[in-house]
Order: sequence, then C-alpha cells, then structure tokens
Amino acid sequence: MTFFRTLTVIVTAVSMSAGVKAADFGTVVDVGQYSLIVSPYAYKALGGATRSSWGRMSISNAAGAAVMIGSVWGLKHIVDSKRPDGSDGKSFPSGHTAWAYLGASVIDYEACWRSRLYPLGAYALASAIGVQRVLSHRHRPTDVVAGAAIGMCAARVGYFLHDLVAYRSLPRLGELPENGSVGVSLSSSLLFPLNPPSLIGYKGASSAEMLTSADVDVPVNSRVSVGGGVGLRMRAITSLGETPVADVEKRIVPRVTVAYSRQLGNYFRLGLKADAGVAVDVSDFAGEMMSRRISPRGGIGASLDFFSSECATTGVVVGYDLTSVKYTFGHSTPVDVSKMVSSIEIGFRTLWRF
Repeated sequence: MTFFRTLTVIVTAVSMSAGVKAADFGTVVDVGQYSLIVSPYAYKALGGATRSSWGRMSISNAAGAAVMIGSVWGLKHIVDSKRPDGSDGKSFPSGHTAWAYLGASVIDYEACWRSRLYPLGAYALASAIGVQRVLSHRHRPTDVVAGAAIGMCAARVGYFLHDLVAYRSLPRLGELPENGSVGVSLSSSLLFPLNPPSLIGYKGASSAEMLTSADVDVPVNSRVSVGGGVGLRMRAITSLGETPVADVEKRIVPRVTVAYSRQLGNYFRLGLKADAGVAVDVSDFAGEMMSRRISPRGGIGASLDFFSSECATTGVVVGYDLTSVKYTFGHSTPVDVSKMVSSIEIGFRTLWRF
C-alpha cells in the first residue's frame, strides 16, 4: 500500500468522524493542518514520483506558504475579530483551515496524476478540519471559508511565481477532464440570509451560514448531468433568550441536482444547476429555542470552473437558496416563528471527473 493510499484511508476515517464530537479532535486538527503539506515530501522521500522536482516543489510551496501566512496574519490583525469562545481577537480568518487547504492543493497538483482519490481525500480532510474549527467554537463559518480560499489561492500563487521566474512561462498540464465521465465534487460556501427570521433574544455570532457539501455528478449527455449529495449547514450561536450559549446550529442537507455545463475556451467551464432536498436539524441547544426537524429547501446556482490540474477543475459558485424554517422559542409561553428564508450563496468547489 502506497503512502498516499494510507493517507486516503486516514483522511476518510477522520472526515467521517469529525462531526461526532468536535472537542475530541483538537489534537488531530492541530497536527492535521500541517500533515497535508508534508505528505508529498514524505512520499517522495520514500521513492514515490511527484509532478515536481525537489527544488520546484520546495520553492513553490515556500512561496505559497509565505503568501498564505502573510495574508492570514495581516487579516487577523487588521480585522481583529473576537472568537466565538471569547478567547482572543484573532478569529478571522482561520489559520488552521488555510494551512489544510494549502496542503490539499499541493497534493492535488503533485499527485492527482497518480490517482484522483488522493486529492479527493486530502480536500476531505481539509474540509473536516474547517468543520471542526466551527464546531469547537474557535471560528465562525465566514472565518473558515475565508481561510480555505486563502490556502487554495496561495498554493496556486506559489507555483505561478516559481514557474514565472524559473521558466518565463506557464506550461500547460494537459486537457480539462471530460464532461462525459462521472464526477465527484467538494464545495464550501457561505449562505447570507436576505430575510433572517426575527426571534426575540436570539443572536447569531455570524449572520452567515457555512455549507460544506459532497456531491456525485452522473452525465446524461455531454452537457447535462444529474446527481445528488449531502451537505452540513452550520451557523454559530452566541445567545438564546437570556442564556449565553456557545453552540452551533447544525443541519444535514441531502439533495438531488440537475446541472448543465458548457465549455468556454481551453481553460474554463460554465455550469448551471438546480437542486432540491430537505434540511434535517441535528442541533441540541441548551437554551430555549427549538427548530423543526425537517424542512424543505431548494436552490439554483451558477459556477465558473477553471483549470487547476489535469484531474480537476476549481471554481467559484454563486447561487440562491430558499428554505422553510420553523422555530419554537420559549417554554412557559412558547412563540412559533415560521418563515421562508432566502439566502445568497457564495463559495467555491473542486470537481474531479473519473
């Protein structure tokens, strides 16, 4: 069993268990944020083949890490956002998530030509780290998605700078994955409610929700596909009524999807989608608010995917989500609040076609 296959097994186990009890995975997360970027070097030292030489990989990743560290450090001090647990004012953005996505992007670039399961597992672990940072009340959803975006972009910038200086050009990696093959995608998005429900005494640490999803995409023809997947939707909560709370509102979101995509030149692909499903509440608040366990929901969206490796496309997602919510607030004199909440979705996704 190769090193990356071993990593994939570990990644899958951690990803599946990351949402069970976040506090138990603090040590795993602290180590895991760095383990991803170290993995290609360990594999190469064991005799495995990576895309880049020792020099190119080291210089590119050092440049990417410098860009990431500078961005995270600068934003933490400029924004000065207090953490949900109140420990300090360095909440935005999430450094753990930035390190994890930096490493996952490096594995995508260096190892996807060996197997597309390697970067898929790496991004799954990076997503699990981001989820844990929200569930452990160290970060808000906005902090985690921002950290993930910084990590992914910093990795690309590192390789770009090295190749621009060393080769005076940017060599093509290959062709975009074929539209006619089955795809698997991982995405992280923020949902900004346009009309949040008004609840007396209810206060969210962030008005935005984080949606982390995994989806399967099965082609019908060269442009149309159907599929489905499941997501975890989270919102940080600071108080319920008169009771201070450090908790997270959590919903599991299974859904079915119909998508249309069209090639735009050699490097880009435009995608349109419509999806429908339900939101299943799995929160366990200590306060006075309860939500309906199952709520219908649907959404539409568009994505612009660009060439990130010969195995995958990475792109920006913009969409609209409509969810029916119902809250019961209070015990002695309960108040029901029912509303259709519409939200704007902004995020990114990576899609692999096998």
